[in-house]
Amino acid sequence: KILEGAHTALRHGDVEWESARIDAYPAAAVVEALSRWEADCLFMGSFGRGRIRDFVFGSHTAAILELVSVPVFVAR
Repeated sequence: KILEGAHTALRHGDVEWESARIDAYPAAAVVEALSRWEADCLFMGSFGRGRIRDFVFGSHTAAILELVSVPVFVAR
């Protein structure tokens, strides 16, 4: 249901798309998706929650950046 609006908009446009639900830890899910679609780059957003919080609890963005072997463009 969350993606219905996006799917409707893409269906009416001339855009090829595919979506999938991958139940895994976020970094593992991104790595699996990159492999599944043979992606040659990754575009992703990042929330700035603070250096101390990221140091103590870790960051999904940092975990993803450590695991992927393709160029990554991060928007904050």
